[in-house]
Amino acid sequence: MLDIQKNEFKKYFEKFDTKNENISRKYHHSIRVMNHSIEIAKTLNLSESMIEIVGISGLLHDIGRFEQWKMYKTYSDLNSVNHAELGIEILKKNSYIKKYIFNSNYEDIIFKAIYEHNRYKLSEGLNSNEELVCKIIRDSDKLDIMETQGNYVQPNLKFHKEILENIYKKQCCVNSDFENDADRIIKIICFIYDINFQYSFRYIKEKNILDNKLQLLEACCPELVDLCNIEKNLNSYLNEQII
Repeated sequence: MLDIQKNEFKKYFEKFDTKNENISRKYHHSIRVMNHSIEIAKTLNLSESMIEIVGISGLLHDIGRFEQWKMYKTYSDLNSVNHAELGIEILKKNSYIKKYIFNSNYEDIIFKAIYEHNRYKLSEGLNSNEELVCKIIRDSDKLDIMETQGNYVQPNLKFHKEILENIYKKQCCVNSDFENDADRIIKIICFIYDINFQYSFRYIKEKNILDNKLQLLEACCPELVDLCNIEKNLNSYLNEQII
């Protein structure tokens, strides 16, 4: 499934410096997000055409990242450009999107999924199919970030209390430009509060993602005295979501 689209995406990726780790990791991230998206769609018993749309959306959700790094040498949207909006521009230019999809009726859903994937919360006014695909891509993106990022930190870091507060408030963190490694781990942990599907909750539990991140926090933040209570509350929340 999606062999044509994956080959086209690889050709696009190969226009950049593929030996650069910052470029190559976004390629592999995109493939994993596509795979997660397809698996979620299958658990929801979506039609073959919808599974394909979901897969393409996952594959293309970060297509703007390559040009972002080439132009700005950063993946910080705050310090460069919104990579989702840039991705849509790339796909619309010379109708490049048609290399990936042959039914133009689905283009708007893909564009919506790309635009919404990195927003703090979904925009209002989405129709049912748009909202479903957007939520699948948002889950898939967060799952891969939770598993593959924030797995190393320097010792004796001081987290920002306003970021930690998001765990107690059970909400995601707003992007900021003052984050350190400890803050980023907390930010990743808080993704749990914007997860939508059983596949995603079960994956987080099976991979021990929350426990692994909390162990890192314990190792790098000796001043985090409430860690046991945080761990208990997070795992309780996770278990409550699993049917």
